[in-house]
Amino acid sequence: ANLVFLGDIFDRGDDVTKALWFIYALEEKAKQKGGRVHLVLGNHEIMVMTKDLRYLSRKEASIPIAYKTTYDYLFHPSKSLLGAWLSANPSVLKIDKAIFAHGGIVDLNTNSIDIYNQKVHTYINDPIFLEIMKDYPDSLAYNAQKWHQIKYFFYAETNPFWYRGYVYTDTLQTQLNLMLNKYNSKIHVVGHTPQSEISQKYKGKFITTDLKDGTTQLLLLVRKKNKYSKYKIDSSGEISELK
Repeated sequence: ANLVFLGDIFDRGDDVTKALWFIYALEEKAKQKGGRVHLVLGNHEIMVMTKDLRYLSRKEASIPIAYKTTYDYLFHPSKSLLGAWLSANPSVLKIDKAIFAHGGIVDLNTNSIDIYNQKVHTYINDPIFLEIMKDYPDSLAYNAQKWHQIKYFFYAETNPFWYRGYVYTDTLQTQLNLMLNKYNSKIHVVGHTPQSEISQKYKGKFITTDLKDGTTQLLLLVRKKNKYSKYKIDSSGEISELK
């Protein structure tokens, strides 16, 4: 069995750090039992790691004060345990014939999901990554062209962290089909754009899971050969077929 978190653990209330440690520990416990836990990076993971702390709760903001540091430094990709763990997590995840991303995938500009995730990891561990929220690059300290390149990579509206096109319109069936065929997948599952409930569209090939009311529903995918049965589980544990 696989449990997937579709990003945006950050900036979601007073227990973000506690939730991250919980997922970190759960990942190891799942491996010991033959399961897997996956955290897909979302735009808020990127925002916090690049020092955009606009949505931080007061309680979370108070945590680094005791350690005489800054909140983003707690998740530094090379100088903190949680930061190194976060940076090693995927931005795009494929399990069997289902492909997961926080926002949505248009085109990764590579035929390999592994190559894309490696590029994300390499960029996150580049010192320039920590500077991309500045208004302009420090051309005396690093390569300005590379600064623009990395900033665009993480903050372009069509990348997997930010894209909302599939949710906002129903005219992208051809684009979705091309992407699914390219990566040999049958279903695309995303978060990022809040909805009233978990729902599917594009003839069942696209599922959106982010909810306006927090974690009140979970998506359950059951695969038999190349066919998926889709269910949602509410907060009481009741399971119903996804319509």
